[in-house]
Amino acid sequence: MRCLWAILPLLFTCSVLLAQPADSLGVSADTNVRPLVNEQAILKAEVNSNAEDSIVISPQGNLSYFYNQATVDYQDIGIKAGFIQIDWETNEALATGVIDSTGKVVQRPIFIEGGKEYRTDTIRYNFKSKKARIKKVITKEGEGFLHGNRVKKMDGDVFF
Repeated sequence: MRCLWAILPLLFTCSVLLAQPADSLGVSADTNVRPLVNEQAILKAEVNSNAEDSIVISPQGNLSYFYNQATVDYQDIGIKAGFIQIDWETNEALATGVIDSTGKVVQRPIFIEGGKEYRTDTIRYNFKSKKARIKKVITKEGEGFLHGNRVKKMDGDVFF
């Protein structure tokens, strides 16, 4: 008899739960449902990133900040710098050096594309269009070095 009194409340709870009406907010069979993600903003490959000090993501999730020895890699593109900011809505990366305790700029950005390395002061790169705005670029081309104060990189190997 004691077992019956112990089980009876459980049976009552189960029968109440099973007697609940169906959810009024059921899923419709609408085939015109569109995803919330902007398909135009989706990149074609994964972006790999790392930072020695810290990685901060904005509360909205659209901005990421990478501090100290930061690296970002996308397809055949690589950026190394003391500070990198990525705006995921515009698919842009901004990289700069950082000022050390003596007031000197260190960890200046290095942009790598297809095995070529470009040393810069600042770079703003768009992952989708593969275009960049670069301040003070230095790169080795053949037997010499090329210097540029303000450079625009277009798709491919076009710089002006």
